Amino acid sequence: RLLSMAKGNTLNADASALARQITLVSHYVFRSLPMVELVDRPKLSGGQLRRSAKSLRGFLSTTDSAFGSMREWHNHLSLKFVSEILCHDSKSHRARLLCLLVEVATQLLLSLQNYDSFMAVMGALADQSVFRLKRTWDFMEKHHSQHFRRYKELVKITESGARELQAIMETAMRLNDKPNVPFIGLILNSLVFLAEQPKYLSAPDASSALIIDFGRLRRRRELIDQVERSQQLPYMIELDETMLRIITEPSLFQNQDDSYERSLIVEPRQQQQRRRRGSFTTRSMNIL
Repeated sequence: RLLSMAKGNTLNADASALARQITLVSHYVFRSLPMVELVDRPKLSGGQLRRSAKSLRGFLSTTDSAFGSMREWHNHLSLKFVSEILCHDSKSHRARLLCLLVEVATQLLLSLQNYDSFMAVMGALADQSVFRLKRTWDFMEKHHSQHFRRYKELVKITESGARELQAIMETAMRLNDKPNVPFIGLILNSLVFLAEQPKYLSAPDASSALIIDFGRLRRRRELIDQVERSQQLPYMIELDETMLRIITEPSLFQNQDDSYERSLIVEPRQQQQRRRRGSFTTRSMNIL
């Protein structure tokens, strides 16, 4: 019954409208984030976000800090879209949702410059319970599949971080000619990197004296200024209460274990299918 109630909420949504409402909420949370919470890197509680929100204010008031609200909104989006994909028994419907989310990611990245929600959507598409759905992915339209592969490379995490996405995001923040929502994970990564750099440098005359590294302090100040300017530049987006209700309603699957269990139901492992057909071989067909 819950599955039948969940179906269709997002399937027929317009990608552009969906991306705009996601961005409206994301920027609302982002602009309320005091920089001191990022600079001081507070230890946040690991409590789960309560999924019984009846309004946007109720949805965001369940955490103990602005940073906590932004983190929980990001995680909610990922889990919400994973649930939306997995609630469908039809692979054609699941493939349509994959295509829709790729279009949403395109809008978030290129038109809206909402990098935090872009990463949340990519997180849903790359979630193990979704990524393992080989037959669903094979049913996608070719150009959507190509876009997804491109975005995967864009957010690829290396030892030095997601360098390509970071370069795009930093350019948008530096120009600040359009509203943007930076990916807070990359902002934190930059602040941590600067904080771990030596506070003092050796004097250029090779003496034993040490001098303050003002360059490190200047880069830190520039980053903070860029974030604060991004917070002040508003999006001119009209509130759509119907779409807002769709994206803030509780996820059908509350954790990765539940979603993975559902994933195995909609697309069982190939080994299990061969057993049922009476043609099982010892060669592993595990697609995970």
